[in-house]
Amino acid sequence: MRVSMGKLVDFFRGEKRESTLVGKPHHWIVERIRQSLGSAAGVTVTPEVAIAQSAVFACVRVIAETIGSLPLKIYTKEPGGGKKETPEHPLYPILHTSPNYWQTRQEFFETVCGHLCLRGNAYCFKDYANNGRIKSIIPLNPDRMTLEVEGTSTDPIFRY
Repeated sequence: MRVSMGKLVDFFRGEKRESTLVGKPHHWIVERIRQSLGSAAGVTVTPEVAIAQSAVFACVRVIAETIGSLPLKIYTKEPGGGKKETPEHPLYPILHTSPNYWQTRQEFFETVCGHLCLRGNAYCFKDYANNGRIKSIIPLNPDRMTLEVEGTSTDPIFRY
C-alpha cells in the first residue's frame, strides 16, 4: 500500500519531538506510520478497537478471569528430588495475596493476561524495598515498552 508524503506530513504536523536516527525510530513515529497505513480491510485494528468488539472482549475476559482465579503456590526443590510448598518464601504474600497496593492477586493476573492476549506481551516493574527484597510488582503498559540491543551485546535493554 502506498502512502502519499502529504498524508504523512498531515499526521506529523504540530508534533514537536526530539530527533531520532532512521535506524532507531521512536515508538510514536512507528505508531503514526502504522496508523496511516491502515489494513487490507481499510480499518486499523488496535487493542482498543479489538476489545470494543463483544466477541474479543468475551474471549479475553474468559481467559484472563480463568488464569486470575488459578491457585498460586511457591515450591522449592528438595535435596533428594521432588518439591515442597514454601509459604514462608518472601514472594509468597506478594504473589498469593496482593502484588501491589491497588490490585488483588486476581486483578493483577487478569491485567497481565489481558496484556498478553491483546498486545502479545506483558511487562512488570519490580519495586524493591531498602533491604533488597521485592515489595510490589506493578504491571506496565506493553505499548510503552521498547526493546533494544546495543552494539554486540546480546543482553536486551528494556526502555519504558
